[in-house]
Amino acid sequence: MKQIKIINQDQRDFPDFWNLYNSSFPLIERRNLEQQVQVFRNSFFNLISFYKDDKYIGFLSFWNFPSYVYLEHFAINEDLRGVGYGAKVLSELIKETSKLIILEIDPIDDEKSRRRLSFYNKMGFVKNDLDYKVQSYQNKEEFYELIIMSSVRKISKDELNTFRTDFTNEVL
Repeated sequence: MKQIKIINQDQRDFPDFWNLYNSSFPLIERRNLEQQVQVFRNSFFNLISFYKDDKYIGFLSFWNFPSYVYLEHFAINEDLRGVGYGAKVLSELIKETSKLIILEIDPIDDEKSRRRLSFYNKMGFVKNDLDYKVQSYQNKEEFYELIIMSSVRKISKDELNTFRTDFTNEVL
């Protein structure tokens, strides 16, 4: 698999990412183009697209903070889901960092969300039992509930507070 770091919206590979991003996440969980352009300027932000034989596989967007990595968005091309690419892509991130990785998933209320939880469990992530609500990317007055997962071990309340601060000050 070939990895390409996307650093701005003018890059040739940006449209592959942007199309998959917009089709994979609800509006409250994603940025508009102006917000995305602004995020590229943040030194903590990383966006990696994956290709195999010039076929677009998917992407990881993550924030490399001093004490942990926040996996913000992760998506595999819909035509290629269920055949192992997700595990391969996520394994690349896990392999490249020794830091704790934090991610969020939707509450477990249907088969799709159960499969997502199972996938992350198989990849070594654990579900945290901490209450967590996050602001909408589009409406700062709107909050929604998510589940925090972390690699290797559960996070402490202090680590969650650090994450909340970083999310509010850097990610949003």
